[in-house]
Amino acid sequence: MKWSVGSGLAAAAALVAVSLAAASAGASVRLEGPWPDANKPVSIEATGMPRAEALRKLADTAGWSLVVHGLPGEPVDLHVKAQPASKVLDLLLDDGDYVARRDGTLVLIEPAGAASPGVAPSTAAVPPAAVVPPVPPVPPTPPTPGPAPAPAPADSGLSIHIGNDSSEVDEPHVRGKDRTVLGGNVRIARGEVARDVTVFGGNVDIEGQATGDVSVFGGNVRVHPGARVHGDATVFGGTLSLDDGARVDGDVNAVGGALRRSPGSHVGGDVTTKGADDDDHGHSGAGIVGTGVPAKARGFFASLASSLMDGLRLATVLFVIGTVLIALAGRRVDGLRGEIAARPMRSIALGLLGTFASVIVLVALCVTIVGIPVAVVAAIVGGFAVLGAMCAVLSVVGEGLLRHKTENPYVHLAVGCALFVALSWVPWLGGLIVAAVVLAGIGALFATRGAGFFPKKNGGAPYRSPDPL
Repeated sequence: MKWSVGSGLAAAAALVAVSLAAASAGASVRLEGPWPDANKPVSIEATGMPRAEALRKLADTAGWSLVVHGLPGEPVDLHVKAQPASKVLDLLLDDGDYVARRDGTLVLIEPAGAASPGVAPSTAAVPPAAVVPPVPPVPPTPPTPGPAPAPAPADSGLSIHIGNDSSEVDEPHVRGKDRTVLGGNVRIARGEVARDVTVFGGNVDIEGQATGDVSVFGGNVRVHPGARVHGDATVFGGTLSLDDGARVDGDVNAVGGALRRSPGSHVGGDVTTKGADDDDHGHSGAGIVGTGVPAKARGFFASLASSLMDGLRLATVLFVIGTVLIALAGRRVDGLRGEIAARPMRSIALGLLGTFASVIVLVALCVTIVGIPVAVVAAIVGGFAVLGAMCAVLSVVGEGLLRHKTENPYVHLAVGCALFVALSWVPWLGGLIVAAVVLAGIGALFATRGAGFFPKKNGGAPYRSPDPL
């Protein structure tokens, strides 16, 4: 048999057609008609939308006119950013075989095998096929398995969830913003999303989600029912409460405080308590489970314990600062002690006036850009000076109690700090004692011109000498 050039071309065309048919046999959506914009990028955001409605939203974005037949209506979640329209169409119809017929901008989507009532691919411009001589049969080419699908990149911009499962994804697309607060409270309401939450000296109530870590220093944290922390939850010197239905995916840490964990809460990581009261059985307003202690009494004792810890911390800092000042600046400390011992009430009154004056000066400095750094430096230096003056006040108190037994200034300071802790622990009275010590120290600083750092211009004594005792 003789082979002509036309016969060879026809055989090659038949081989290509068989290969294309084998390659497209497993496709879930078969495109018919001209699709010039199949790779047009689209971006769609939708949650809980019926599938037919999601297809109409895709058609509006891609510029199609859509007719849909015989599709199930389960809800669809879409998070698509700059993805080809045909790829999104395939993912939306990946539960069966469908045909998408197009004529111009009109698109008909229906299950494969259904009769097409409307749109058919345009054939007006297709010339009749030329008659070619018969060619010998070509053995079918077995389909070759394609490469394994590569894992999606970390941020591909495409996320589609189909079905009625309402559980949240482990890595939410909305991460929220960081929340950092000094001396205040933070509340994450239901439906609100935050990232890392850091609070110093305040409380945190979580009813929504925190996609990062939650860290609180000197405050309490409560994770309400249905709330979720995707990272770690850590509390220093406070109470961490996990209600029924609360969820923490990371570790839970309570240092120097209390952990209150209800049975229905979930913790995905480790639970660590250091110097904390760990209660894994929950708590209620009636009191501690199994102890019979009323909640009000428990709160009272917890408040006393917190006050005692605060007083110990402050007294320790004051003792350390005081010993350093006595060793390195004994003469200036003696000047402060003499002023406080000679006129204690005057020092308190002068401290009250000086506090108001200092606040006014700092506010005035903050009005201008140049004055802001000056105000910051003044506030820092003034804070350390007040701590030193408080050490002088406590040293005077200790000397008044132990002068007849010892003249050691370090012993006087230690006794004054111990008495300060004991008195500051008493409710109501403790606050007055702390205020009196602070005001007396500030007043002594003003009366002695900053412990002699600001002498008089006329060359006189650096600070006023107190009257003899």
